[in-house]
Amino acid sequence: MSLDNEGVTDKSPCGFHDRDGWLYCDDLPVSQLHQQLRSSAIWPSSPAFVYSRRRIEQNVHAYRDALRLLPVPSVLHFSVKANHNLQILSLLQSLGCGVTLVSGMELKVAKAAGFSADSMLLNGSGKTAWEVTEAVKEGVLLNVDSEFDLQQLLKVCQELGLKARVLLRLNLDIDPMVHQYVSTGKVGSKFGLDAIALNRVLHILSSDECPVHVVGLHCHLGSTITNSDVLRESVARMLEQRQELKRQGLQDLRLINIGGGLGIDYTCQRDETKPYRLEEKEFRTDLDNLRDHFIKAAAEEENVDRKELLQSVVSSIDSYSQERVTRAELDKNLTEKLGLLGMTDEACENYSAIFGSKKCVPSPSSLTEAIAGLFQSPRDDDVTVMVEPGRSIVGDAGALVTSVLGCKMSGAKSWLLHAPASFLVSMLHIQPVGCFPTKTLGELQVVDVVGPVCESTDFLGKDRLLPVPPPGACAVVRDTGAYCASMASNYNLRLRPAEVLVEGNTWRLIRKPDCLEDILHNYIASGVGVQDECLRVYDEVKLGHRWLYVIFRVSESLQIVVEEKGGHDRTYDDFVARLKEAERKRQCRYGIFDVRFIQNDVPQEKLAFFLWSPETATIKQKMLYSSSKQALRNQMRGIHAEIQCNDDADLAMSNVLERCMRKYT
Repeated sequence: MSLDNEGVTDKSPCGFHDRDGWLYCDDLPVSQLHQQLRSSAIWPSSPAFVYSRRRIEQNVHAYRDALRLLPVPSVLHFSVKANHNLQILSLLQSLGCGVTLVSGMELKVAKAAGFSADSMLLNGSGKTAWEVTEAVKEGVLLNVDSEFDLQQLLKVCQELGLKARVLLRLNLDIDPMVHQYVSTGKVGSKFGLDAIALNRVLHILSSDECPVHVVGLHCHLGSTITNSDVLRESVARMLEQRQELKRQGLQDLRLINIGGGLGIDYTCQRDETKPYRLEEKEFRTDLDNLRDHFIKAAAEEENVDRKELLQSVVSSIDSYSQERVTRAELDKNLTEKLGLLGMTDEACENYSAIFGSKKCVPSPSSLTEAIAGLFQSPRDDDVTVMVEPGRSIVGDAGALVTSVLGCKMSGAKSWLLHAPASFLVSMLHIQPVGCFPTKTLGELQVVDVVGPVCESTDFLGKDRLLPVPPPGACAVVRDTGAYCASMASNYNLRLRPAEVLVEGNTWRLIRKPDCLEDILHNYIASGVGVQDECLRVYDEVKLGHRWLYVIFRVSESLQIVVEEKGGHDRTYDDFVARLKEAERKRQCRYGIFDVRFIQNDVPQEKLAFFLWSPETATIKQKMLYSSSKQALRNQMRGIHAEIQCNDDADLAMSNVLERCMRKYT
């Protein structure tokens, strides 16, 4: 999807949607993507989080359109905690978004994604000194969340001799009517300044020599909000507080950050696979009444064709009550048949009451419509509104694509998936979403969808009316674009998934899955030493350009030693061939290579460090080399790129050049 200056959007289908019975992501069949992932080197160790570029762009565009309805200027920020994938952040930066951050590492990643300091806000109730220092040095806007938060900021500003721009985060004691785990706006939560804390902070700020400049107010009520009225109340209260603080001397309160928190419809996918036995009593009574209506109508109908159609409506309802079709299929069948009947009577009204009363999730436009009337001219002419959504930008743009390992019976039938609930931690307080194959696979049964983790809480969906699939079948968990990849864990030493971005009918890898080396890398070093010759030879490469490459190995006496030196009569192919000789011995190796290339018509020379850890190497070798690497690396100053190689693709010169052309990696 493209966004131009007039806000015209591409009308192509976007996101995850059904097309002729198959699930698509943008223009790519998910089944096709599943097969391609399974046949690639990515899949054996990983399911994949899959994102729709078009849906992300469409969601940003929806906020842009909505914010234009406000009578005051606006700023759109993305809440990075929802999804910190570097490529997604780069996409959002290209769309003109800013970012709201909650850690120093998010700040560093945002910089790497191309965001400027003036497009960042560092939030958080527990910032550390180094995070505050980083933000002040960069000139990033900060939130003041408590008295001690302000005291720490003042200390950092005084040490650096710099001033900081801040917002005051208010706790207005407003109930956002969401789960307690994602509620942040009530007194008693750890977030924001209540009335007493605000007075203490204002007293500190009243000093003439205070190096902090207050430029606005902030209030974030929580996440998964479905009622825009609570946001209206929050904005109204902030504007009242703004007027009061201006009377007290804070004249530059131009920014009103209304937070984020709009929910997405997680219930839709779940309800589509809810079996009849779990429907609420009221729903079943209404459905029985609808069935009785059509039985009576069929008995009184004289036209044969209409009688058969009325009877087929009854059969459709019976199929659902007998759990032979899903609620989604029942809804579709009834819609089609009522349309053919051309009925506008009580039956249609009853049908609408049953299937049309779905929970309404506010859109960006309903948010701005709710608050637009609160800004009164000329009092608020100098106000700029900031909104910082996360979930509603990326949530419905993502899905977890995985495989069925098999099915088992233990009282009730369960699908066993390749993906554990530890990849979907945030779903535990939302309600696990339904799990869907890409196409109907046969007779429906009520099943639990579970993962391979050794915990009874490892389920992705309970009591779902789904077909029983064969092992290896594709399964998809929808609406996992937010707070899933960013919260996934390595529990049971399950490797975190790959991440893929779909663009039209193509896809590309935007995060490799974890590998064993990633797990081992951070453990305490093995006690392996480094021979002096290694450093002498490294200096001969770095300072004297005597060697094109050097290969190192760990000896039996647990010393890193020089195995081979290659002169400038050798090539990169020679270096790769010598590294790969270790593969036949099921061993790993270290190496350095003097990479030379032309960039922007300027000759460049960069040193690259390699850890060659082929898949065929023994576990002992992988652990030894991964845990000992820093012993060698820490003594090598001037390395520009560090490249971990597990296969030929990692060793490709194109990959090496791409890494060397970056800033230090």
